[in-house]
Amino acid sequence: NLTMIGDVGRSGVGGDAGKILRVLRFKNITDSVEDIHNLPPNILLAMMAHESSGVDLLPNGTDDGGFGLCHMQPVVAKEFGLRVYDNCRKMVCGPCGKKLRSILEKNNYDRKSVIHHDDRLHPILNIDAVARMLTVHSEGEEILGLGPFRTALCRYTGKYNYKAYWNNVKRYMRLLEDSNYIQKIANLFNKLNPNLKINGQPADFQSYIATCQNQNFNYGLAKYCQQQKLLPKNSLGILKTYRKFL
Repeated sequence: NLTMIGDVGRSGVGGDAGKILRVLRFKNITDSVEDIHNLPPNILLAMMAHESSGVDLLPNGTDDGGFGLCHMQPVVAKEFGLRVYDNCRKMVCGPCGKKLRSILEKNNYDRKSVIHHDDRLHPILNIDAVARMLTVHSEGEEILGLGPFRTALCRYTGKYNYKAYWNNVKRYMRLLEDSNYIQKIANLFNKLNPNLKINGQPADFQSYIATCQNQNFNYGLAKYCQQQKLLPKNSLGILKTYRKFL
């Protein structure tokens, strides 16, 4: 009997409130990854809000092959050690994207049924790969004096898309840091769900988010944090070591 804020379309969720609500479900993952890789707080959640609206298993709306809570194109995912469906090695991979969307639809977007097809469908593997990508892209010569971090985003988005992308990400970061805005989302969620129950008990916004974040430990969050802190932060070998603990 859950009623979410905002409708989900092919390209994500309409309205900022619905996006922020959904990405908050993964905040314990992004907080951990940002801490491990020394990234700005909430940057990964903001990217997630822009890329997928925080909708589980939402492919890129154009079916160009981009997948993950933070969309990664096949060639980028492969570069950072992820297994990609059909072993696609292209930046734009329409056939791969359409096939994987078909698999998702046939399995009713059930993560347990599809997660083994592509590492980008695993929330921790996807988010960690994006963090490692930002770290690597921040190294080397700065682009147009943007500084290391914005240089990383520019290398990720391309110079023609960078300005709009960065403006959107900054806006989502501000919203995520605005406690009054988060409280408005909580109030609206509770208004839409006066009879919500979780495990047979009355529930509200706080307990819903907490339940979702607790489920993230099923994907190996505690083991990920333990292993990452014992290894060099920028090593692409981290993923191979971590996967055996999943």
